[in-house]
Amino acid sequence: MKKLIKLSFKNTSSIREIEDSYSEVYSHDRNNGNFEFKVQDELLTDERVIALFKFLKSKKVWKTEGSVEEGVIKVRFDNTLITRDESVVCYLYLDGSEVDSDVFKFKFDVKLSEIDKVKDLPEKERYFKNSIVVDRNDVLTRDVLDEEVATLKKSFIVRDDLTGLVSQKALTQAKTDILNEVNELGFIKEHQDLTGYAKSTEIPDISGFVKDTALTTLKTEILNEVDTKGFLKQHQSLDGLITKEVLDKKLEDVVSKIPQPDLSDYVTTNALNEKLKDVVSKMPKPDLSGFVKEQTFNDFKATLNTSSGGSELRGNGAPFGKSAKIGTIYIDEDVTNGAVRWLKTKDSWKVIGGDTGWVNIVTPYMYPGTKIQLRRINDLVHVKFTNGTTEGSARFNNFENADATTRYLKVFDGMASFGWRPVTPYIQTVLPEVTQVGSDYVYNISQPYPYLRLRTEIAGIKIELQFDEFVVTNSNLGVYINSFSYLTDDDWPVSLNIV
Repeated sequence: MKKLIKLSFKNTSSIREIEDSYSEVYSHDRNNGNFEFKVQDELLTDERVIALFKFLKSKKVWKTEGSVEEGVIKVRFDNTLITRDESVVCYLYLDGSEVDSDVFKFKFDVKLSEIDKVKDLPEKERYFKNSIVVDRNDVLTRDVLDEEVATLKKSFIVRDDLTGLVSQKALTQAKTDILNEVNELGFIKEHQDLTGYAKSTEIPDISGFVKDTALTTLKTEILNEVDTKGFLKQHQSLDGLITKEVLDKKLEDVVSKIPQPDLSDYVTTNALNEKLKDVVSKMPKPDLSGFVKEQTFNDFKATLNTSSGGSELRGNGAPFGKSAKIGTIYIDEDVTNGAVRWLKTKDSWKVIGGDTGWVNIVTPYMYPGTKIQLRRINDLVHVKFTNGTTEGSARFNNFENADATTRYLKVFDGMASFGWRPVTPYIQTVLPEVTQVGSDYVYNISQPYPYLRLRTEIAGIKIELQFDEFVVTNSNLGVYINSFSYLTDDDWPVSLNIV
C-alpha cells in the first residue's frame, strides 16, 4: 500500500508562510511516504528539482534531488533519517536552464514507529499455569527434560581410576600460587581517583550538532552553488557612462537652445474672463414670468393623484405640515394612531377615517381590575367602564381623599389628554351597586345615588364622581355606569397614552 502526499501551489512573489501539509511520515515507511507537487498555471518540462529538508528538533539537514514527470514534481523522502518524533520543513527549488526559483516551503511531521522503538528488546513467550505467569524460555516440556536427563547420564563416567585428577589440597595450593604471581605483576587492587572525569549521564547530547568537517563541506557546497548563479565578483566597468551632474548640465544646454514661442497674438486667462463677463452683461435676459422652477413643478406633481376622481395624496405618517388644496384627501399608509384618511380643511387636516381602538385608563382611585376605556372613531369618543369581567360595573376606592366641601372624587385628571376633550361638559347618571344597611350591603338600582361628571378644560379632560350628599362611609364603592359617547373638536391624538 503506497503512501503518497500530494500538494499544490502557485509560483508567486507574494509573501508566503510555511504551509502545514497535515501529514505524517513514520520510520517504518520504508520506500514509502513520497511527495508529489503540482505547480498551478505552469507547465514544467526539464527543470531540476532540489528539496532541502530541515529537522527542527534534531537540527539535521538533508538535501536531495527530485524529478519532473508529466508536469508533476516527485520527491522521495529517506525514512532512515527519522530517529525521533519531530517536525520537518521542506524547501523546494526549481533550477531551469536560464531561470531559478525558490518556489515552495511546507511542514510535515515524522514519527518513530513503535516497532522500531522495541526492535532491540527480547521477545518472550508467556506460559500460564496454576494462575502463575512465567517466561516460556524458563519452562521445559517433559519430552525435552527426559532428553536432557538422558544426555547428562551419558556424560558421566563412573570409574575407579583417578589418574589425572588432583586433590582439593593441591587445588588450593595452585590457587595460592596463582594469586602470588598476580601480585608480582603489580595489578591495581583498588579503583583509581576519578575526580575531574565526567559521568556518561553528564555528557551533553550532540545529536543536533555537526562536525567541523561537515560544516566545511556545507560551506564549500554553498560557495560552489553561489558561483553557479553568476553573481558579479567585482564592479562592472563604467566606461561610456556619465554622472547625473553632467547629464543635468547637458539638458540645460539643450533647453537653452530651444526657440521660445511668439505669444503676442494670445491673451491671458484673466483677460479672457473679463471679456466674457462684459459680453454676458450686455446679453438680453429672457422673460421667465410665465415659467416655474423645476423643483416647484415637481412638488406640485407630488401633491396630485387623479386616479380616484379627485385630488389625493399618499404618504407615511400624519400630513401635518403638508400643503394642499382644500378638499384634498390624504391616505396615511402607516395608519398612525389609527388614522387612515384625512381631509384638508380651511385651517387644518381633519381625520375622516380613523379608529383608535379601545384605550385603557387606570388611576389610583379605581379598585384593582376596574378601568375606564376610551375609543375615538372620527369625531366621536365612546366611554365605558368595566371591572374586568362585567361591562358597566365599576368600583372606586380611596374616598378618604375626596373633597368634603365640593363633594366630588377626582377619578381621572388628564392634564395632557389632547385629542379626547368633549365639546361641552357631560353628565352621566350613576346607579349604586349596593346600599349599606348596618353591616350589610343591599342591592338597590332604583335610586340614582351619585352622578358622573365629565368636564373639559384647556389643559385636558377630567372625570369626577360627584355626590348629592357626602355620606359615603365605605372605602370601596361599587356602582353601575352605562356606556356613553360625546363629540370632540380636538385634532387627532398624537399619542394613545392618555395621561
